Amino acid sequence: METTKIFISCMRLLTLGILIGVGPTVLGAGTIDKIVTTGVQRNEAGKASQKVIDKIAVSTGKLASKYKRELKLIDGL
Repeated sequence: METTKIFISCMRLLTLGILIGVGPTVLGAGTIDKIVTTGVQRNEAGKASQKVIDKIAVSTGKLASKYKRELKLIDGL
């Protein structure tokens, strides 16, 4: 029983070692470069979208402030 557990553990470690050793070779540098490039492109698109969102947030804040000032002015009449 104990020998079987040790054997299974050794086989798992061996399989993991083979996958780690062969994985980069199977994927290849081209595939990894494509993955990294895609990640960079998504990051840049996210930055551009966030800039638009930030501009909208500032504009909305200004409009809300102006609306509150107008309400105070009307309440004063």
